[in-house]
Amino acid sequence: MAKAIETLGSGLTVGHGALGAHGDVQGSVRQQTHDGDTVIVDPDGNLGLRLLGVDAPEVSFTLPGNDTAFISIADPRWAEFLDDPFDAAYGAIDPPLDPGLQASLGERAGPGAAANHAELAKMSEDALESLIETDIETLGETPETFRFFCSFATEVMDVYGRLLCYLNRDQPDPDDPEPRPNSYNERLLALGQVTPYFIWPEPRPVHAAQASGGRGAGSQR
Repeated sequence: MAKAIETLGSGLTVGHGALGAHGDVQGSVRQQTHDGDTVIVDPDGNLGLRLLGVDAPEVSFTLPGNDTAFISIADPRWAEFLDDPFDAAYGAIDPPLDPGLQASLGERAGPGAAANHAELAKMSEDALESLIETDIETLGETPETFRFFCSFATEVMDVYGRLLCYLNRDQPDPDDPEPRPNSYNERLLALGQVTPYFIWPEPRPVHAAQASGGRGAGSQR
């Protein structure tokens, strides 16, 4: 299914939606037009959720000279590039990097860098999948009935059309069937599968304490 919010090649971020639900059915134009400047819509397509406050190794990215296609880090072309990313064949970096930064990055590149990155990226992805699958089983849900709880901060969306949030399982009762766990952001950090990552105006870590709620969670929302 297409993305409900996406960034086009031109850099413009756009969205797609249908008239929102009214009860168990789709609402009419009159029902879903709230006033002269607000319409209630149901997103038409998938929404991406980017976990706030953490960063995981990329499973794919754009290679120099190819600014449109995301290529798997396991692709041999990444191994060739990361063997010597500052080779003159790739062109000059504009604007130039600070010499100290370039030297530091050069020490981390070299043979095996791409394979190491790909392995770590797969481990992080597997860890998040495992946490979600365990939550589905713990709550007695199925992939079709399982729901997420999102806690937003200063910015709700990034330039890629992804919603920025602390993410957790939607557990209305904080103690049933067991005490509600921390957000996926925090759990992945505790497992060592992501690193702390804060960029203004993202929230300080204290906001993570608000991310473990569910419907009816009161102040945790």
